[in-house]
Amino acid sequence: MRTPAGRYVNHSKTPNALPILRDNGNIDFVALRPIAGCKGGDLGEEITIDYRQALALAKRSPQCLE
Repeated sequence: MRTPAGRYVNHSKTPNALPILRDNGNIDFVALRPIAGCKGGDLGEEITIDYRQALALAKRSPQCLE
């Protein structure tokens, strides 16, 4: 299931954020280091995660079992 936050996240084998499964089934993204963000042009940086980790968490989420 795609979330609003997921629209702004891309895949990387060396991610700068980690997906965390919350008790309510939501998945949050937590930065592993400071992310430059919306500085524009070449100064900004994408938020990246390893999609495999997010998919593994989603399968454990109660919302995916409904």
